[in-house]
Amino acid sequence: MAKPDWAAIEIDYRAGQLSNRALAEKYGVSDTAIRKKAKQAEWEKPAKSSHKEVRTANQTANLRTSANELIEDEELTPLQAAFVLEYVKDKNATKAAERAGYSDLSYGSHLIRIPHVLSAIKRQLKAMAERQLITADRILAELAAIGFSNFKDLVNDNGSLAAVSSMPREVSAAIREVRVKTISGGDKGEIDETTYKLHDKRAALSDLAKHLNLLSPTGETENTEPTPVKINVNVIDARKYGDQSES
Repeated sequence: MAKPDWAAIEIDYRAGQLSNRALAEKYGVSDTAIRKKAKQAEWEKPAKSSHKEVRTANQTANLRTSANELIEDEELTPLQAAFVLEYVKDKNATKAAERAGYSDLSYGSHLIRIPHVLSAIKRQLKAMAERQLITADRILAELAAIGFSNFKDLVNDNGSLAAVSSMPREVSAAIREVRVKTISGGDKGEIDETTYKLHDKRAALSDLAKHLNLLSPTGETENTEPTPVKINVNVIDARKYGDQSES
């Protein structure tokens, strides 16, 4: 087993950006061993104000307060808590590290592999989903509204397009875009021509099938070819046989 690189550990320890637990994960030693070594060698961490942070002291304090309110703190340092809140915005580790105030932007990729940081990220994402009432059932219902949409539901009995405001929510959910174009109507003057563009039914059905495990291991449905249907149509010329309608 390779010996710990105590020189490198000391440098990171004195930099003060990593907790003992994070150092232990990074260098493959126990945090207890790091604490003992630091005490014996009299390593000292810099004061928090010496960190090269992008944020002001007030911004960092406010962000830390938000982190305490939104996520269950699992030995997160102030910088790690800031990173968690920034990471869930766009899931870009490098940008999140920069916004959180880390001087080494490449360290973001390491942070997301630290167990307690990763756990905090998952908790935060779950909390965000709960605050927006996002559930699997709601997502599936929305996909189903798109996948099983029928254009007949968008028109009135006379064949004209129904107004979106009069449609049930599950019907209007299938509409991706509404375009209104003013055209000349001759003697009637200008009239509005309305066009509805629907979401991709095939993509929605594919996502539903994948979620419900209805696809084969190759990613295709079990029956990829439609079953042919033979239709016999007999056309009768009424003029040949006379008027067959009832009197």
